[in-house]
Amino acid sequence: NRRPFTNNAFLVANVRPVSAIVPGYIDKIFVSNNDPIKKGQKILQIYQKPYQFEVDRLKSDIEASQAKIGKVKSQIAQNEQLVEKGKASVANAKYLSEQATTLAKTQAIAEKIAEERLQELKEAQADLMASEAALLAAKFELNETKATVKSLKSQLGTALVNLEETTLVARTDGIVTNLFTGEGAYLKAGDPVCAFVETNKWWVQANFKETDLSQVKVGDKAEIRLWIYPNKVFHGKIERVQWNVN
Repeated sequence: NRRPFTNNAFLVANVRPVSAIVPGYIDKIFVSNNDPIKKGQKILQIYQKPYQFEVDRLKSDIEASQAKIGKVKSQIAQNEQLVEKGKASVANAKYLSEQATTLAKTQAIAEKIAEERLQELKEAQADLMASEAALLAAKFELNETKATVKSLKSQLGTALVNLEETTLVARTDGIVTNLFTGEGAYLKAGDPVCAFVETNKWWVQANFKETDLSQVKVGDKAEIRLWIYPNKVFHGKIERVQWNVN
């Protein structure tokens, strides 16, 4: 049986640009061109202090807001007590005012006393309204402060991600190439710094003549020889057969 053969073949790997998510000056470079590196190994680091300061500021703001929540909760408890006390005062003042009004009508007491009791009722009602308003304001302030803490925590999460992203690391094993920059260079977010060739998986793209394609099927074993290793045979398997236009 004739075995399909071609020297119109290419070794292919995933190649992608390495770029920073956050902008800043390059503080440290940990690799050189064509260095083989492992997954998780550092490639370079952007100046971190501004990002660390932002994290510290947000943590401080969160602590201050959480302390404010405790203070406002204490105010709410006090205002609730004042409201309950005010309700009792209004009830008592209302009773005394009604009694005085009834007695004044029978001239059992002076009308002036009835007027004083009515004034005391109005003052008690005003004090109760003030206490209720203060309670409502404190509850509003509590909800507002809780929302502020939630927002600050969200901002902190973003700030922590940005701080972490100041250090670029290899996502897989690979080789660094096209690294033509130095410490002190300024990077914008998304600017490519170098290229990265993944080494954990490789493919061979082989272009066969139409007359040979009937002999090439998915799952067939293949022998591969590279010019750089002329005496070594690599073994592979056909993963897929696709159309090609050249």
